[in-house]
Order: sequence, then structure tokens, then C-alpha cells
Amino acid sequence: MLMKKGRAISTTVAAVIFLVMVAAAGGSYYYYAQISTTPQKTIGVVFDIGGRGDLSFNDMAALGADNAARTVLGCPNDPSPCEHFLQ
Repeated sequence: MLMKKGRAISTTVAAVIFLVMVAAAGGSYYYYAQISTTPQKTIGVVFDIGGRGDLSFNDMAALGADNAARTVLGCPNDPSPCEHFLQ
């Protein structure tokens, strides 16, 4: 009777260790599968004191960034969906 009880405990411990190892391996695979490997592309524009709308170089830089967002990043002609690319 004592041998059967000891064997049952060791079998249970082995099964628990096996399940923990399987869960750890599966959990790490799921975690790494969720990480994006390609960073999101953005276009950055640095304005001087006048900022956008001053009818000078800043407006031309903003226009160039808008055009780049549409052509290079593949945004449609409507600039509103592209605003997340412009920072």
C-alpha cells in the first residue's frame, strides 16, 4: 500500500512539472507572437517659431510632408487619414 501511494505522488509531481513546462513554453510563444517586428513609419517636420500657417517656409515644409505621406506611405488623397503619420 505504501509503494502505491509513493508512486502515485511521484507520478502526480511529474505530471504537474510537465504541465508547468508546457504552459511556460506555450505562454512565451504567444507573447512573442504578439510583438510587431516592423515599426510604424512616420514623417517628422520641424517648424520654426512661426509654425504651420505662417505663409512661408513652414507651409511649404508641411505641404511636402503631406505629399510624402500620400505618395511614400500610401495614404489616400484625403489628408485626414494620414494625420497619424505626421508628427
